[in-house]
Amino acid sequence: MRVALLHDTLSSFGPPEKILFSLSKIFSDSPIYTLLYNEKTLVSIFPKSRIISYGLEKNPFLRLKHKEKLSLLHGSKIETFDFGGFDIVISVNSGFSHAAITSLNTKHISYFAVNLENLWNAKNIFNHYTRIWDFYASKRADTLIANSKH
Repeated sequence: MRVALLHDTLSSFGPPEKILFSLSKIFSDSPIYTLLYNEKTLVSIFPKSRIISYGLEKNPFLRLKHKEKLSLLHGSKIETFDFGGFDIVISVNSGFSHAAITSLNTKHISYFAVNLENLWNAKNIFNHYTRIWDFYASKRADTLIANSKH
């Protein structure tokens, strides 16, 4: 059984990344897909040989500390990963990995490690469109798991 792991951005080692780390030990042969990989900080935890990065870390205009401001960009880029050769995709979601598009033959399990309540409570036009996108993106995963009721 081929399993792929997916996480929004690997830029620090917080609670979502600890969950991903545990999954990476269980599925030790599985590649880890991400939009952004901070090799300098995380190479000892997530070896570069396992990482398939979209490459946002190479863009000089996208600083690692400003990644949360690029929500629509992240969402649209997550949608471009090809999981065609996998039976299962397990995403650890801290924002947008639940939006991954998989084939009908690939099961997608998305674990929400971070509550997106701030996105849903904010009152501005940008977040309004992001909420609409998030609503439809949340329908893509076959199974959603959350660590919160929010």
